[in-house]
Parts: sequence; C-alpha cells; structure tokens
Amino acid sequence: MFPYQPVDYFGLESFLSEEEKAARGRVRAFVEAEVAPILNDYHRRGEFPQHLLPQMGALGLFGTTLHGYGCPG
Repeated sequence: MFPYQPVDYFGLESFLSEEEKAARGRVRAFVEAEVAPILNDYHRRGEFPQHLLPQMGALGLFGTTLHGYGCPG
C-alpha cells in the first residue's frame, strides 16, 4: 500500500495548530498500521473490528475531548 499523500486544495493546513497536526499524524499512523490491513476483510463480512475500539478511544476519536457541539470537553 502506498503512503497517503495529502492534497490541500483549499489551504486548510495553514489553519491547523501544531497540536492538531500532531493528532492528525497519530490518527493517520494508527489507520495505516491497524485499520488499512484489515479493512477490506471486515467490509466484506459486514462487521466492525471491535478490537480497535480501545485504541480509538485512547486516540480521542470519540469526541470527548471536543468543546462545543454538544460534546463534554
């Protein structure tokens, strides 16, 4: 699999803080290492890889670190 090569057509990169860029990098690395290799198999079976939930939670992917939008912050 080829590494992800982002294209920023709208220049949104300039609006991200270094902390946000680091978080994006951690999530991207997680997806490349843990999700991408198993994604097709789970999709074909119509299942969700529940064993990934603890790792996703540790990365803060469930909105509990967001302020506003009805999230607890």
